Amino acid sequence: MRRSLTRSYGVALTMLAVAALGASGCSDESIEAVSIVNVDCDSSTTSQIQTPGGRSVPMTVTVACYDVSGRTVEDVRASIDVRRGLAPKAEDGFDAATHWNFRINWTFRTATGACSVAALRPTLEVTFTYPRLRPADGASQDLAKRWNAYIAALQQHEAGHQQNGIDATSTAVDGIAALRAPTCAELEQLAEARIAQATATGDAADRAYDAATDHGSSQGANLP
Repeated sequence: MRRSLTRSYGVALTMLAVAALGASGCSDESIEAVSIVNVDCDSSTTSQIQTPGGRSVPMTVTVACYDVSGRTVEDVRASIDVRRGLAPKAEDGFDAATHWNFRINWTFRTATGACSVAALRPTLEVTFTYPRLRPADGASQDLAKRWNAYIAALQQHEAGHQQNGIDATSTAVDGIAALRAPTCAELEQLAEARIAQATATGDAADRAYDAATDHGSSQGANLP
């Protein structure tokens, strides 16, 4: 039996050098260069999470990006508004997106007139979509500072969705592992119910989190 669910997790950073501008709008070598921070795009990593019940779940995290550009904050905001809807797995109207998807395969055993779970093989897959800034020549120091704060806040927000995914996965895995029923057909139904409940709880947690943070705006995940 296999079931899936959808939403988040953290990412590494890369640095791009950007020249700062002087007051005249021309390059001013006396002003220290500012570094633009981007997430580690086009990456995929695998690690293990542990459920409260002590069960290990492989988690694969993939990071996708869509490129945006500009010299000023306003330029980049306009670029995001155009580009975000074209990105794979992007959420319409949002700068970043996270999708978590868990799957559980299991086998049964029967003994003394009852059916229980013999083995579980769960996996969790997480896909992020973030904007990646390709700054135009002469990008301002103000843009670099505000972009860096913005991308850090985006990651903080998406990490919250990631945790909701981990919690839902853990609830489903530990819940199914503890099941017993008179027949394996009944156990199958109980397992599906655990997955449906974990899915609903995870989705509700994501909606509540977005409502509480205004989709990350209260955490600073906006670029006016």
